[in-house]
Amino acid sequence: MILDSRDEWQELAYKAWYNNKGNGLIEAVTGSGKTILSFRCLDELANSTKFEFKSFIVIVHNIAMKQQWETKLKEQGYKQDYKVIVINTACKNKYETDFVIYDEIDCYLGDVRFKVFDNIKTKFMIGLSGTLLRTEKFNKLYAKYKIVYTYPINEAIEKKAVSDLTVYNLAIQATEEDEMMFKRWRNEYDKYIHFFDNDYTLVTKCLPNQNEKSNYIAANTRLNLAKEANVDEKVILGYAVAINKIVAERKRYLDTYPTKINIAIQLIEKFKDKKIITFSQLTEISDNLGELTNSPVIHSKMTTEEISTNFNLFVNNKIRCLHSVKKLQRGLDVPDSSFGIVVNFDSSTATTEQIVGRFIRKSDGKAKGIVVFIYLKSKFTSQDEKWLKKAQARLTERVGGKIKYINTIEEIC
Repeated sequence: MILDSRDEWQELAYKAWYNNKGNGLIEAVTGSGKTILSFRCLDELANSTKFEFKSFIVIVHNIAMKQQWETKLKEQGYKQDYKVIVINTACKNKYETDFVIYDEIDCYLGDVRFKVFDNIKTKFMIGLSGTLLRTEKFNKLYAKYKIVYTYPINEAIEKKAVSDLTVYNLAIQATEEDEMMFKRWRNEYDKYIHFFDNDYTLVTKCLPNQNEKSNYIAANTRLNLAKEANVDEKVILGYAVAINKIVAERKRYLDTYPTKINIAIQLIEKFKDKKIITFSQLTEISDNLGELTNSPVIHSKMTTEEISTNFNLFVNNKIRCLHSVKKLQRGLDVPDSSFGIVVNFDSSTATTEQIVGRFIRKSDGKAKGIVVFIYLKSKFTSQDEKWLKKAQARLTERVGGKIKYINTIEEIC
């Protein structure tokens, strides 16, 4: 078993957790060793003479992480009864145990998932996260548990606890045919958006919803806008549906843009000496990349066995490239992964930090991590750029490294 923490921050975090009666949230930059810290806390309880320590539970948010934890616990030789449970299962059943490790605890803040904290009765707990935020969304969590230690990126870089990192934003220039399509979409969008005070969020508030309360609010919103514009409420609904269709078509076009896939394949070939993970928003993109590069994929439409098999091949260096759809964006520990390719993305800062965080983990022989975001540059739509800038707004502050805008793959080094 691990009896000593590998790093100064882990020892300080352990003491903070211990002094808070074996309970608390730990916020530490991705890749700095939160799993090892949890083992340190687990050892304290397992070796305690103050009480009989019988069992513990680890809560994770996907199947791949479940397998990873089970492998690590087996390697460490823990003899107590333990379970590694995916959050969706933990929300449905009740458990009683001595200690709970909540990995990536910021994933459990939704109304349904938050039930896990009521479903598990325990004496001790530790909540691990690389992206705890001081926002209203987190207040319910902070009312229940205290942040006992924070290990920010600047300290991790100074102590060399994480690898160097470069993020490249690789631009693809839209074709003339693309520009004509974007221009048509923009003109149609501009034709209707002024009815919603030029605010797309107001458009979404007008759309029909299966929830009765939301549907009532949407109807009232449409009526108010119709009154202002001196038109029928059905006209406003038609405009909202039309705008939403335009936005959806544009999003899909950007996400499935063929040149993005071609560039990703070129990068995989050029950097074939690296251990590569690609990230996509759509299953079809990941599957397409897998077929074209003869590489395995991981996504929610696969069975647990298929996910485990493909992930093990990657971890054990049987393959050099793995294609994912959100499955590898959080928590998974593959330290020797050195090259990431983001084929399409949304504007989520937390998701972006988690993606990039896969590549700042320390590993023997790993000089630095590289992540390439592929985006489309157009004179008639800057949507891809807007998503990218919003997603990366606090990236260097939270994960470190530097960001470079480039136009060719030859500029990547």
